[in-house]
Amino acid sequence: MTNVRLIDEWLDQAGGFIRAASWVFAPAGLATYEAAIQACSNGVLQFSTNGIPTISTASPAVGQYDLVQDLAVLIFATVPGSTVRVTIPAPQASIFGPSSNVVDPANPTVAALITAVIGTLGDAAGNAVTAYVSGIKVSRRAEQT
Repeated sequence: MTNVRLIDEWLDQAGGFIRAASWVFAPAGLATYEAAIQACSNGVLQFSTNGIPTISTASPAVGQYDLVQDLAVLIFATVPGSTVRVTIPAPQASIFGPSSNVVDPANPTVAALITAVIGTLGDAAGNAVTAYVSGIKVSRRAEQT
């Protein structure tokens, strides 16, 4: 059997979001699983996606933002006016403008990503991304006291 990866995306009443992943042994049982896990949560299982994953052979790098809790969030637009978010965990510091937390779309690495996203990704209604809007650094780190 081909290994299938299940990605669950959860949303809470405050707009919080978390993604969880599992390997699937028996795809026929996924509908029962989704109903059962939803019954255990106050959040909503907004999306549940499964498929054959692409597995990377790369290793994480050390840098200024080397933790996956540090993120760059890029916003893209579709023709009907919806937006699509692309999240870069542990972003390279070079993708931001000088002394800034704003993503620099003129940076060659970012420009290549923008080109790859436009026409490739889309919203849930099936509308393709047509333009880059903006991007900024954010963090999911919780301060320890």
